Amino acid sequence: PHQAMHNDCGDPILVVERHPEAGQVLQCDDATHATYMWACHDLQSEDNQYHPFLNEGDYKVARWAIKQGPSQNTLTDFLSINEVNSKLGLSYKNARALHQKIDHELPGATLWQRSVIQISGINEEYELFMQDPVECIKELWANPTYLEYL
Repeated sequence: PHQAMHNDCGDPILVVERHPEAGQVLQCDDATHATYMWACHDLQSEDNQYHPFLNEGDYKVARWAIKQGPSQNTLTDFLSINEVNSKLGLSYKNARALHQKIDHELPGATLWQRSVIQISGINEEYELFMQDPVECIKELWANPTYLEYL
């Protein structure tokens, strides 16, 4: 191990260990890999650039509902009209289902976290902004734009 810098107690605050097998794929589960590839193909499908919505019409109704802001009850009442659903073929049947689709099926941005640190002996506070690296990696893997590079 390589050690760098020590705190006031003499303890090392950075320890780096290099391992020859770091980053090596140990096992590839065929079922999980197939599911991942299917999901990535579905996201990247040239047939449906509006994924997770079924088609352009499905997307446009969702966009209208979010931008124009009818109440949830009004939207649910509108979507419950049989002729609306049969003619438009929407992938959601009420406002709740639409919001769940938006919240859980569309990729989101990793949230920034803010911390304030103060270094001993200095009478100043510093703001530190950071993102969870694991969440950043998940976001990259979920974005089909980067699929050919990952």
